[in-house]
Amino acid sequence: MQLCLLFDGAQPLDLEAFISDFIKAESLTGNTYKPFESTPLFGAMYDGANDVMLTIELMPCRAQDSVFKQDLAFNFNLLLAPDAADRIKRHKSHILINVHHGVFPDLSANAGLMEKISGVLPGQTTHLFQKRVAIAEHVAALINEKAPISLVHHVTFNVLVPGDHFARFVQMPIPHVLHLRPYVYSAERHANGSLMYGYVTMGASFFIDREIYMAPTHIPWLEAITILLDFVHLAMPDIGYIIPDGDTFGPLDESWNFRISHVPTGEKIDDFEGPLYRMDLVMHKATNFEATSYVKPVRTFDDRNIPKDLKADIGRSLPEFEQNVRSKREMAEKAGNILQVRTDIADPKNEPPERRGLARWLPFFRSRGK
Repeated sequence: MQLCLLFDGAQPLDLEAFISDFIKAESLTGNTYKPFESTPLFGAMYDGANDVMLTIELMPCRAQDSVFKQDLAFNFNLLLAPDAADRIKRHKSHILINVHHGVFPDLSANAGLMEKISGVLPGQTTHLFQKRVAIAEHVAALINEKAPISLVHHVTFNVLVPGDHFARFVQMPIPHVLHLRPYVYSAERHANGSLMYGYVTMGASFFIDREIYMAPTHIPWLEAITILLDFVHLAMPDIGYIIPDGDTFGPLDESWNFRISHVPTGEKIDDFEGPLYRMDLVMHKATNFEATSYVKPVRTFDDRNIPKDLKADIGRSLPEFEQNVRSKREMAEKAGNILQVRTDIADPKNEPPERRGLARWLPFFRSRGK
């Protein structure tokens, strides 16, 4: 895990004093960092309790411009830091923060054997990866309090972000906006003339089993990324709730609703290969958008209270239907959430003949506390 911090000044920080203060402060929280090298330009310390190595290197010179060339062209970075090129040109020094699992283990000879034995290399679990991300970002935020950072290059995620924005983002739970690295792959025109943006994440697979494709939508980009993050947080191992293929999800306030599709390995969406989770907007309250596939929650139920008229419509498939809904409900409740099935027919007796018996089913996941 590496972060590169750019500064406008040539000597932004007393590194030895910072490391000394950092170790004292961390000891109060139970982290046992032990320094084994400390100079005015380099510090290395090891936390045995968490088996983490942290190094901080102050470089009183410019970083090579070529390091940033590819990321400067990435469109998400242009949204985060439209003046990133200017910040890079004017910087005079930089700090490198590296966080590793263990004391720089040499796995070159036995990596294959270790992976066969355990199924995963040391430190390569999602939990430990999150821990390294948190440590690196915590150290960078502390440095920013001492010496304002002009630009942060989040090397692992290929993200460029101004120091003041970075300080706000890292207060959010991991993963946050900087970790998804959504690629804006499409900019279509909506019927009302506004632009519709499509996104593919390039960082979600650090936290869940695949990346996410969001079909072009007219909602603001920051709201779209927040929704992507909602999905990732649900799917992460500590919650572990993957929205089933074909179902939809949204918050309790019914402000939006997305349909989820599971794109398997070997299939493609546009130029993007599976496996992917695909998200299609079916309702957005703020802009009065409703797709033709949207089912209004005229009646909602689960496996425990299926309306009698709908049971009749389902007929012989009722036991299978009840079991399917029950398993989804139990899975959702285990993750602390809600699952409901909804139909847009209120009462079949009051519907015209062509509507009777044509209830549309929609399993709909609703997140608590959103």
